[in-house]
Amino acid sequence: MIISLKITNLRKEEAFLLVDKVFEFEDLALSASAFEQEKNIWTFQALCESEPNMELFNKIAYNILQKRVEFCLEKIDENFDFVSHSLKNLQPIIAGKFYIYASHNKQKIPDKLTAIKIEASQAFGTGHHETTFSCLEAIEEYISNNNPAKILDLGTGSGILAIAIAKRLNKTIWASDNDETAIEIAKRNLAENKVSDLVNLVKAEGFEHESLKNNAPFNLVIANILADPLIKLAKYMDKYCAKNCALILSGILSEQAANIITAYQHFGFNLERRFNRGEWVSLLMVREG
Repeated sequence: MIISLKITNLRKEEAFLLVDKVFEFEDLALSASAFEQEKNIWTFQALCESEPNMELFNKIAYNILQKRVEFCLEKIDENFDFVSHSLKNLQPIIAGKFYIYASHNKQKIPDKLTAIKIEASQAFGTGHHETTFSCLEAIEEYISNNNPAKILDLGTGSGILAIAIAKRLNKTIWASDNDETAIEIAKRNLAENKVSDLVNLVKAEGFEHESLKNNAPFNLVIANILADPLIKLAKYMDKYCAKNCALILSGILSEQAANIITAYQHFGFNLERRFNRGEWVSLLMVREG
């Protein structure tokens, strides 16, 4: 039995905070998502296998919303693609000069924006979460003033960031993920956006793939993952990045940023700019040649 839990009539930041908090608890939910039900009104949904831990869900909701709320519970078909269903109503977004949309968006693509088509899926990265959004902003800022020779999107997820760079720079880049589902979804998104021939996609844990090692050193690395893995990757960034490499690091809560900055400063990377969105931050760090 699979049960859907829903809270409606939320602000965007409330819905995403609920999603983030649910993911902090292992095995609390199979998935969690936030979507805009109508303009500026958001819904939170979680999918649980068998009976959900309502005591913990209520505690999470109360701590974030500062009030008691009633969850709407519904039994659903076990074969139902809940993630895609919950994301299908997401509206298009503009991040920097990138326009992110899905097939259900009928609006005309604005002029002078780079369009990226990303369907709802089980891979992280539709552009709506603060981390992906601020990564797109950081990419826009950096490539507007620089033309890095070798680029890696490490932990590509849906492939959205690799697609953004490939479309804008029209050059070969590398992308990796350690999850087979993400790799398959990224392949579809690359094909949908007609950049498969520009993105070398590999399944890898960190830099542990011959293709990545053989094509190092990289001049720009994007890693939208989590704080702990980013700290562990710092010594490998030092090894596989060029002297003048830039890093765009994300998946970082504001209170974690100082530790990330310190870890990378040890290897000569200095903070160029922070991109803050809600409680999340993306860091643009540069190592001077």
